[in-house]
Amino acid sequence: PRGVRVPRSYDGVLIRYGELSLKGPSVRRSFETKLVENISACLRREGIDFDIRRPRGRIVVETSEVEKSQDGIRRVFGVVSLSPIVVAEKDVESIKAAAVALALQRVRRGVSFAVRCNRADKSFPHTSQEVNAIVGAEIGKQTGGSVDLSNPEVTIGIDIRDRAYIFDRTIAGPGGLPLGTSGRVVTLLSGGIDSAVAAYMMMRRGCESVLVYMDNGRFGTDQMRERAIQVSRILGRYSCGSEMELLVVPHEHSLSSFIESCSRGLTCTLCKRMMVRVADAVAAGEGCEAIVNGSSLGQVCSQTMRNLVLTVKATERPVFLPLVGFDKEEIVRLAKKIGTYDASTAPAGSCTAVPARPLTAPTLDKVLTAERAVDLDDLVEKSLEGMERIRIS
Repeated sequence: PRGVRVPRSYDGVLIRYGELSLKGPSVRRSFETKLVENISACLRREGIDFDIRRPRGRIVVETSEVEKSQDGIRRVFGVVSLSPIVVAEKDVESIKAAAVALALQRVRRGVSFAVRCNRADKSFPHTSQEVNAIVGAEIGKQTGGSVDLSNPEVTIGIDIRDRAYIFDRTIAGPGGLPLGTSGRVVTLLSGGIDSAVAAYMMMRRGCESVLVYMDNGRFGTDQMRERAIQVSRILGRYSCGSEMELLVVPHEHSLSSFIESCSRGLTCTLCKRMMVRVADAVAAGEGCEAIVNGSSLGQVCSQTMRNLVLTVKATERPVFLPLVGFDKEEIVRLAKKIGTYDASTAPAGSCTAVPARPLTAPTLDKVLTAERAVDLDDLVEKSLEGMERIRIS
């Protein structure tokens, strides 16, 4: 229609966050600042030119590379959702013109639409309902579309703050807390489905994660190591604002010692406890406060209640089990959602140190007696000496 400017592109991205707004004033400010830093780091990593502003309750990125920007921002923890936006002045005529111009790209005769206004600036002279009615009437007139407030095919959103932000789609972010606001953890990463999801879940709660892969050497395969590296790289896409490393730690010597000197039924239990000891030593050197383990209660023989208890008793450092109450179907669903599933299920073989009949309920006394047959401190020291660092992001 004559006089209506149809935008060729959006002006930027409107970013929404959730639980940050529930924090006290000082904590909220620091979390919001960290979120802005992480978003900025994400955009710089992608080589995007941008300006970033922080109107109350929102973050606005102004850029000419909106599509590329939103692809990165949707992986920044703390972001609940985002929308590509057209920016207008805070008067009803400017808002109406911008909303109509945006609607013309998607709404036509036979297409239903709704207008949803959020008037965060209460000094704006029109109520949200009035803006909905004014803008909706003009969109219907200019496009021939029909209003449907219950189940519209297109929703035109209007967010009135320091300026007016108009959008026609909302993209989900990962939510959670900004990475780096909850300390650092060591995450034991096998490269399989569970450990990758556990790493993601702790990152989503704001924890920077040092990934540790225990390399089984002759008891494993080269494909297992490569799988862990590929999974780490996928997790690295979510690490905006934090440098992530994968530490590859030799574990063959420990498995050999357990097989040669201890009851074979205890191999898996002793292996898991050694992994925790090595993770504890890594945590001490990397400034990490806790260890993350991807175990799910009852899933395999090393994850019975008794074996999990014995595993975490190998250290005084807290061991977090974010998947402990999840079943496999739930974990698989999360792995597919975050993008690690295909890499985690790539053919890689399995550990050949697993005994034919692993003990599912050994006693602590039996485990401690077995461990006295080997030099645990020496095994940990050899693991650290052979450790390899791979920068992920």
